[in-house]
Amino acid sequence: MSKTEKLKENAATTSLAGGLSLAASSLLLPKFRKKIKKGVKQTSEFVEDKVPRMARIIDRADDPGDLVEETQQEVKDEMADQMKEQFKESIQNKVNEASENLQEAQEENADKVHSNAEKVQEKAQNALLKFREKLSGVKEAGEDFQEEMSKKTNGSDKKIKGVSDIKGANSIKSSTDIKSSNDIKSAKDIKHPSNTKSSS
Repeated sequence: MSKTEKLKENAATTSLAGGLSLAASSLLLPKFRKKIKKGVKQTSEFVEDKVPRMARIIDRADDPGDLVEETQQEVKDEMADQMKEQFKESIQNKVNEASENLQEAQEENADKVHSNAEKVQEKAQNALLKFREKLSGVKEAGEDFQEEMSKKTNGSDKKIKGVSDIKGANSIKSSTDIKSSNDIKSAKDIKHPSNTKSSS
C-alpha cells in the first residue's frame, strides 16, 4: 500500500483534506492545482531522497498510530547499525595497530640481522686471513724442505715427486690390456742362430 493510499483510507486525514479543499476550492484554479500537485510530488521525492528512514517509516505504518511504533523500531535499527559500524571501526583500528606493530618489529629484526651479518662477515674474513698466513708459512716450509733434500742428493736438481707425478687410474692396465696365452711366444718363435743374418 502506498503512502497516498494510506492517507486516503485514514478518515481523519480524508476529512481534513476535504475541508481544506472545500475552503480553498474557490482559489484553486487548474493552473494552481498543477503547481500544488507538482510541489507535493517534489516534497515527497525530497523526503524519500534526503530522509530515507522517514520514508520507510511512512511506508510501514498503516495509520498514524503505527507511526510511533515504526519510529521506535527504526530508532532501534539505527542504533544497532551505528553500534555495528563502531564495532567494525574498533576492530579495524586494532587490526591496523597490530599491523603497524608487526611492521616495526620486522624492521627492527631486519636491522639486527643486518648488523649480526656484518659481524659474522668480519669474523669470517679475519679467520680467512689467519688461515692464509698459516698456509703461506706451510708453503715456505715446504720449499725450504725441498731445497734441503736437493742439497742432500749431491746438489742434483732432482725434486721430490709431487701429486701431479702420480699416475692416475686411467694409466693402470686393465684386464683387456694384458696379453692372453695365445700371444706369448713359444719355442717355435725363437729364431735359430742359422736363420739370423750376420752383419759381416
